[in-house]
Amino acid sequence: MRMAICSWPIAQQHDHLQQSRPLPEEVEDVLMMHPAIYDVVVISVDDLKRGQQFKAVVRVKPEVRECSDLAADIIDYARDRVAHEKAPQRVDFVNDIPRTAAGEFDRRELELS
Repeated sequence: MRMAICSWPIAQQHDHLQQSRPLPEEVEDVLMMHPAIYDVVVISVDDLKRGQQFKAVVRVKPEVRECSDLAADIIDYARDRVAHEKAPQRVDFVNDIPRTAAGEFDRRELELS
């Protein structure tokens, strides 16, 4: 039995994987159009079964109540507008999304929490 050997150089393989990874910003732009969302950041989290999955960390508008139905609605909203593998599999609701001194989302803090 012959083993197939990939002829791509390692750097090219890495670049290909990086290009095929969905960008969280793309999903965030879509989710910001959801009528209940005030602010959102999408992060990658470890999953024992799937390896990696996306989680949306959501701050809802003041007049909106958080509930499991809203989480399911947000996931469905994303799946209707982006490729299924790009949509978040989980939604966490927060009162405030941490930011860096530069005003950008502090993804590292969110991924560690």
